[in-house]
Amino acid sequence: MKSWLNDIFSIDNLLHSLVAVAFVVILSLIFGLPLLWAMLAAVGLYLREVSQVDWDFTLKGSRHKHLEWIVGSVAGLLAAVLMMAL
Repeated sequence: MKSWLNDIFSIDNLLHSLVAVAFVVILSLIFGLPLLWAMLAAVGLYLREVSQVDWDFTLKGSRHKHLEWIVGSVAGLLAAVLMMAL
């Protein structure tokens, strides 16, 4: 169980989350449509991870790679929900 927590709460995932949140917040303030930017951030994070494993869209079954894009995507989605509430 500890390895799951280490995979989720890593510096790399923190940076992914910060980038996704900043992307959503900044573009939502300028253009509106926060859910659109959250979806775009999620796709961007997924494609970044795919490019690191030689464009294998299954991410070669790597739990770590899947968690990297999922954690950032969830953070972006939460930022979008908060932006919609404002």
